[in-house]
Amino acid sequence: MTATLSALMAEDGVRLRGGGSQRSALCPFHEDKTPSLSVNVDKGLYQCHGCGAKGDAVTWLERRRGLSKREALQRLKPDREAPPGPAAGPEPSRPGWVSELPRDAAARHEYWVPGAARPAFVICRFAPGGKRPKCLPFSPGKRDSDGRDGWLRQLAVSEKRPLYRLRELAAAPPQRRVMVVEGEKCADAVAGAFPRVAVVAWAGGTKAWKRTDWEPLRGRPVTLVADADEPGRKCMGELAERLRSLGCPDIRAVLPEGSDGRDIADEIEAGGPPRAAAWLKSLAAPWQPPARGKAAGKAAEEPPPEPPAGIDRNEHFEILGNAGDAIAVRLSSHRVLHVARSQLLSPACLISLADYQWWAAMLHANTLTPGACQPVGSALIRAADRKGQVDFGKVFGRGFGRTEEGRYVWHLGDRLLCDGRERGLGELGGPEIYLAGPRIDCDLRAAASPDDRKRVADAVLRYRWRKEVDAKRFLGWLAASAVGGALRWRAHLWLPAAADSGKSWLLKEVAQRVLGGMCVRVADPTPAAMARRMRSDSLPVLVDEAEPDRSWMPGILDIARISAGADGERIRADQADSVQVMQPRFSLLMSSTRVPRLRAADQSRFEFAYLAEQGVSDWPAVRQGIEGSLAGGKGRAALAAVVRDGREIAEKAGAIADEMATTAFGSRPSAIAGALTAGWQWWSGTDEWVAPDLETVMQPRASADAGEALREIVTSTVRSSGGAELPVLSLALSEHRDKIREAADHGVRMSAEGDALQVAPGHPGLARLLRRGDLRGVQVRRLLLQLDGASYKGPPVRFGQLRLRAVSVPEESCRKHGIELRPEGRPDEEDI
Repeated sequence: MTATLSALMAEDGVRLRGGGSQRSALCPFHEDKTPSLSVNVDKGLYQCHGCGAKGDAVTWLERRRGLSKREALQRLKPDREAPPGPAAGPEPSRPGWVSELPRDAAARHEYWVPGAARPAFVICRFAPGGKRPKCLPFSPGKRDSDGRDGWLRQLAVSEKRPLYRLRELAAAPPQRRVMVVEGEKCADAVAGAFPRVAVVAWAGGTKAWKRTDWEPLRGRPVTLVADADEPGRKCMGELAERLRSLGCPDIRAVLPEGSDGRDIADEIEAGGPPRAAAWLKSLAAPWQPPARGKAAGKAAEEPPPEPPAGIDRNEHFEILGNAGDAIAVRLSSHRVLHVARSQLLSPACLISLADYQWWAAMLHANTLTPGACQPVGSALIRAADRKGQVDFGKVFGRGFGRTEEGRYVWHLGDRLLCDGRERGLGELGGPEIYLAGPRIDCDLRAAASPDDRKRVADAVLRYRWRKEVDAKRFLGWLAASAVGGALRWRAHLWLPAAADSGKSWLLKEVAQRVLGGMCVRVADPTPAAMARRMRSDSLPVLVDEAEPDRSWMPGILDIARISAGADGERIRADQADSVQVMQPRFSLLMSSTRVPRLRAADQSRFEFAYLAEQGVSDWPAVRQGIEGSLAGGKGRAALAAVVRDGREIAEKAGAIADEMATTAFGSRPSAIAGALTAGWQWWSGTDEWVAPDLETVMQPRASADAGEALREIVTSTVRSSGGAELPVLSLALSEHRDKIREAADHGVRMSAEGDALQVAPGHPGLARLLRRGDLRGVQVRRLLLQLDGASYKGPPVRFGQLRLRAVSVPEESCRKHGIELRPEGRPDEEDI
């Protein structure tokens, strides 16, 4: 049966998409992210709209598997029988998969890459006259169903194929002459007859030499031995030009006349090594590039010149090394590009690194052709491999940092500030790499005085905080987040409060006005976007409306967990399987209407600053005081003071953390609390400590968990009769009977005496609220009963039309967990 084009594609692992006669697939001949290969399964034709590859089943076998046209036609003969499978074993689950190589092969030719555990591929040669083709390629492959090692009947390596006998070549001295022959059988014959000769061949016949990696022959003397036919002589002539571009110093060619196809193996078989040696000596001659005919009117084409030494570092760009599977290139504009290795061989990529005229002068060429780019790209790839993987711990974006020499450096986007002096991004020297970014304006001459900072601290302390320590944590974070890049542990802060309690106002009117252009504010972020945006920056990041149930929250917390600790890399693979590396160093401020229930690893990296449920009685005066303390450019002056005193804040944070670590806090909580303490002391001018919250850095107590559960219930928002979204507690504390009934319809109400909050765990309205938050599936009654003074005794209580048993939480216990009850003006139970 004739093998169809679609069947051949299936054997090669190319999956066709769509239905009917016209289908599509990812093109295997270039890096294809979107299906650009069109396949007509009825006509047996394919065409790629990306790289231009096109043809039928014959050309597919020639280009994809490296077969000659004769071998491809033989493979497609209608009377050809499929090669028998292994003698035993289960039925393969992948097309063309076998558990072992054919046992009836006359010879096996293995193509190895030095250091690999398995061959790159194997060519099995069969005795002539059988129903099999002369040669069959096999590539290592795993079986889909059970993952067993096996072989695929295909040549999976389409480009940069290794040479035959490459391991033997690598073991030979670099000055030894290398003999290049056609075919594995010929190479084996030469190696047997002349053991001291380094001999190599390639796979796929005379037309496939361009798909072979000839880099191992760079700089070696070479003798090319062709078969006695026109294709062999032409192939060796083209190969000689390629080897000349690789700097081979002495190229000799053996080009026998005739068309009978005899080769050196035939000479060895006929008369042994002496006859073969005499045959080589009589025909070997220095290779000369063929001259162009006079009719063409052009001089002979010279091979592209070798790039000069040090091409990887010049005034336009520098090869930094490998970044995963890509190559990191630093441009003169202090940006770093991640370039695929194959792209460096193209003119378009090289022109993106330096201007066209520079390349033309470098290569002594009027046009930048693909042939001229290949030696340059190869040299850049080798330079990256020599340097190895880039250490992203030495790559810095904007923000504060510390060099290996212990110098503190502010990276302000387009300049550096070190030891009180401004410098260019490349003027400090050392191994650090500073990436350009948007400018951060900062005038140290206008830095805020200690009295100005104290006024800001006093004004912010009067805001609607649950406790005074919450305000201190917030102010401490403002200073510590700016210098976080130089700290051992960076502080993350979470600001939970009810809706419409002023969280957004605090971020906009205080945090953004103080941090200015150093602050990054994001909304509804995704982990991938956050990773790209904050790749190497060590800046403060504000995330408003960071509700715990957002789909992106786990990914953001993963990045935040790495960013909190020093020198941790985040490594991910993108859709093209290229490895992406980032070194996060940012400090995060999250705000939400509900208290998150974080994992233990995340809890120890976040501090919490709570806002109170009740408002501020003299709010106009408080607001005026905060705005006045930051008006007239005083916010910018505060940022300038942070920049001026950055070293002092960072060193004080380390000293306080060391002192705290001698207590029962632990090293990581002490480092985070030390940073917040240093920031608070900088604002206030005091020596007060901001101790870590033991409920988050230690194993949470049951009462703390219960308090979080109660806060989540009463801060859950519902739509009231007026159409506004209000917290359940606000409805329960209202003096209007309609709103009180609405709270009762959700299983929450005040006691008749007004001295306790009553929650009905079995109320259907409460169950709907719990499904929206982190208490889904939690036994609320058992959790709330762990609060001090809570009880589940007494008769059922009326909640709207229902009478249900309720957990009663006294006012004192509510206040302990930040919930203020105002009992005055409460209606009697019968009114509810």
